[in-house]
Formats: sequence, structure tokens, C-alpha cells
Amino acid sequence: MPANLTPQFIRAREEYQKASTPVEQLECLKRMMQLIPKHKGTDKLQGDIRRRVAEVKRELSAPKKQAKRGHSYKIPKEGGAQLVILGPPNAGKSQLLTHLTRANSEVAEYPFTTHLPIPGMMKFEDIQFQLVDTPPITRDYMESWMLDVVRPADAALLMLDLSQDDLLDHAEAITERLAKVRIHLVAQKPDFEDEEEARLTPEVYIPTLVLCNKVDLPDAPEQFEAVRELYDKEYTLLPVSAKDGKGIEDFGKTVFDFCRVIRVYTKEPGRKPDFDQPYVLPIGATLLEAAAMVHKDFYDNLKYARIWGTGVHDGQSVKRDHVLSDKDLIELHI
Repeated sequence: MPANLTPQFIRAREEYQKASTPVEQLECLKRMMQLIPKHKGTDKLQGDIRRRVAEVKRELSAPKKQAKRGHSYKIPKEGGAQLVILGPPNAGKSQLLTHLTRANSEVAEYPFTTHLPIPGMMKFEDIQFQLVDTPPITRDYMESWMLDVVRPADAALLMLDLSQDDLLDHAEAITERLAKVRIHLVAQKPDFEDEEEARLTPEVYIPTLVLCNKVDLPDAPEQFEAVRELYDKEYTLLPVSAKDGKGIEDFGKTVFDFCRVIRVYTKEPGRKPDFDQPYVLPIGATLLEAAAMVHKDFYDNLKYARIWGTGVHDGQSVKRDHVLSDKDLIELHI
């Protein structure tokens, strides 16, 4: 019997796969159990989730072990999505972050300038996206704590240097090194929805844009063609110059479209709409998912909503499973 997993369950499962602490894993597993369709086709999957819940609870109740030496870094998510900037030494990651955000990331001509993750906020219209600069990755070395930063990211920007003859080797080294720790840089996440028995997997798939930097240099067009021949069918490629801003004039819109998100505004009955702080949700999100972001009470007790936006009449009444569009305005009723 087909499992017929819902988009809400699939998103909850993706959050579980990215969770980096037992507490976060337990919260995601509980949400998955709430959202999974209850029928014979999901019996085995339900049992697997219950088993994992029991394992996490045992881990949380076990005596605390002495902390291991070393550092761990986790960047709290802010804005519409979190994008981690990856690349080899001197690819221009810090320069990109400085150009697009107000973050002060050190820029220098020598390699390994960045030693810690540095976040910055990039504005796009009425929302922001969080960009995180990271130390370089090579075939021989990657900071051990990088997994804590990369795994939870919503997307990645893989930055390559068009002035380097071995830039394709750099790209291969980064993707292979991350793949060894079950992090895969992909054009789009694989679709598990049609699988009869969708299994929980430790693999993490991160949608990735490839930025080919230093397009302003004389030999850059020829180098870009070489990259395009190899990666054009696999990734979306953008020729840019982080130094002078060429190719990233409309980068906010590019990121917005790539992250596949929408903005939803709210209003209280009898009051003016709130257009200052929209809620950001994935494309395909329903009214009920938006209600959950506003407040738990709306999620638990929502009866209907009035909506102004795409494909509806102004003030039309819609049900909990109504699929939202970008810039919809909703008025929730419980």
C-alpha cells in the first residue's frame, strides 16, 4: 500500500535529518509522528519513528559524558533562509559576504583568512536572507566543526575562482569531501514523496548555486565555459565578480527564487494589515502551516481564514488546506 506522505511530513523529516542535537531530533520526530498519515501503508515507518524516539530519549536520559576537546559552532538561523558560502582558499567568499551584507569579514590576498563562521544579513525587498562565510575546504583539510554549520543550512553557495586553472579540481574536492560525511551538494533536493516506503536517511541534501567568481578578469570567459560544460546540467551557474558587484546586482531575487519560498502577510479582524514583517514559508505551504508560524493556538484551533491575494477574490474564505501564494494576505479565525 502506498505511503502517500504529505508535503508537511516530508518537510518535518528534512528538518530531522538536519537536526544537530538530541533535543532538536526528538522535537522533529514528535512532529513527524503527528503529521504521518495513519494507515496500513505507513505501519512500518511509524514503527521506525517510534524506535528512533525511544533511542533519542535514552540518549537524553543517559549520564553526560565528558565533553570532547575542540570547538563546535552553530549559527542560529535568521531571515527567510540560511545559505552557507563554501569554496577553496581565496575564491572570494569573504568579499561576497562583505559586498552583499554589512558583515565585516576579513578580506585578504593570502589563503585561509577566514577562521570562523561569519554570518551576515542580505536584504531582498521586505525580507532578509542569512549568508554565512566559512573557512576554505581543500582535498586535504576541512575544519571538523564545519559539519555543525553546513548540515542545518537551507542552501549553499559554492564559490569557484575563475582565475585558477585547477578550479574544477577544487569543486570536485569540496563535493567529495562533504559527500564522505553524508552531505551532498545538489541542484535540487531529491523527491521522496512518491516512494511507497520512504525511509529515514542520515544523508543530507543541500540545494546549491555555483558562483563563478572574478568574471572581470581577462581569461574568465574561457574558464567559465569549461565549468559550464561540466556542471551546467547539474547546477545553476552564475558568473559574478564579488569585487565590483558584476552579476550580483539582482542577487537577492536570485536567492529568493532559488530557495523556493513565499511571503505571507497577516491582519487581525477589523485592523489594518501588517506588511512590515511577513512570514516566510516554502512554496506549496498551506494555510495551516502559516497558522502554526503565527501562534500555536491558531494551528490547534484554526477554523478558516479570509484571504487577499493570488487566484482568490478579495476577502474570500478558505479552508485549512488552502495552498498559499507569494504576498498573500491572511486573516485567521479560530
